[in-house]
Amino acid sequence: MQRLFSVILAAIALVYWAYFGEPARAQSRTAQQQLAVDIYKELVEINTVTATGDTARAAEAMAARLRTAGFSETWPRDRRSSCCR
Repeated sequence: MQRLFSVILAAIALVYWAYFGEPARAQSRTAQQQLAVDIYKELVEINTVTATGDTARAAEAMAARLRTAGFSETWPRDRRSSCCR
């Protein structure tokens, strides 16, 4: 009886530790990885389904991120004009 009680107690402790114990150590993300996750999350949260979605909103969100990163509104033209003279 004592042995059965010990086995049951050990099993309960093991289940408790597995459920509430220290979670698996996830690697922390670099700043670039976190930025990529944030951008992806933002895009996923915007409804871009063809029939009902708003793809322009997704494009505007990405354009805003590019402007924040330092790209100008006319970046492709600016780049061509400065490199091809």
